[in-house]
Amino acid sequence: MLADTSEYGPVKKVIDMEDRGGLGFYISLTEMFHKAVYPELKGAFCSFALNGDWGILEDARGKVYSKCSLTIKKIFNAYRASKNEEGFLRAIRDLV
Repeated sequence: MLADTSEYGPVKKVIDMEDRGGLGFYISLTEMFHKAVYPELKGAFCSFALNGDWGILEDARGKVYSKCSLTIKKIFNAYRASKNEEGFLRAIRDLV
């Protein structure tokens, strides 16, 4: 998800190219994941479908990227703070 929503990822490319087909394809392939983890993109897609404003998608992409970056930092911090695998897994469960 971090790569997908980065400045060089497919979501950014679809938005920059205003590629409606690519957007629909991406959303349909990742829909279950987005519902569970990052619903911002799905919500933005629904708003976009109503008004065609690509800015809504760009805002959501940036928010998801920031949120994902923060989650990854938390995971790395949990790993560094863990004394063993069990402690790390417990920390991950707490994050999720």
